[in-house]
Amino acid sequence: MHPLLAKYYELAQTHIPDFRPKSIPDLLRYLESQPEAMRLTGDHMGALAANLAARFPGATLVHSYFTAVQLGYNDLSSRAGGVLSGYEALNAADIARHRNPRVNEHLADVARHMWGGSLPPLPSGGVMHEVHAVMLGGSRDCFAAYFPGEFFDDAVLDLLEYLGSLPVLFYHLHVLHKEFADHLVDGYPVDAGVHGYYYAYANGYLDLADRAKELDLSYQTLNAGDANRRFDPRVNEPWADAGNKAV
Repeated sequence: MHPLLAKYYELAQTHIPDFRPKSIPDLLRYLESQPEAMRLTGDHMGALAANLAARFPGATLVHSYFTAVQLGYNDLSSRAGGVLSGYEALNAADIARHRNPRVNEHLADVARHMWGGSLPPLPSGGVMHEVHAVMLGGSRDCFAAYFPGEFFDDAVLDLLEYLGSLPVLFYHLHVLHKEFADHLVDGYPVDAGVHGYYYAYANGYLDLADRAKELDLSYQTLNAGDANRRFDPRVNEPWADAGNKAV
């Protein structure tokens, strides 16, 4: 797997299926930051599309793919508000104890979860959940900041490795998010809407994996000359391919 995408997978593997909300307030804060986390992740995908389209030859297909990914994240962002509303309604009494505590409420609410540290603010005035903050840092570094040639001396080979790794990454993200969705419904008082949201989120990655396979094949076909010179080089191909560097 491409080093950047391997880094993102390692973050997801650590923070997605193993996330265990410590209390109703903790899970509430996670759901509250979900819309903004989806929107910002979409922005990172859009930044990758724009960077490649503006600076790298033959990247039209890649731009279209990641622009569609951005739109998918934006849709998830808008739907997350409904999930939050359902969770708040189901757990209204517990949430009220968190937001408007009685005197010495902590003596009755042993599950109260406090947090600290510097976290990104939310439009609502709260702060982003730690898990979302970590994953956003990963998507910023591994998608928005990616440009071919930073990990392999050959920029074309770098991009080919990146595109070839996308199906594997997105399939694994599908598995991890499905585990998370199932765990929420098995281990916590959530309504079906919460499970359905994250299950659809997981299946979205499965669709992205399939589309990424098509993207990789289409990109190699559109740029067959460049791809073949990397995957099936002629004798002394480096000599033939040195023109841009040797002028």
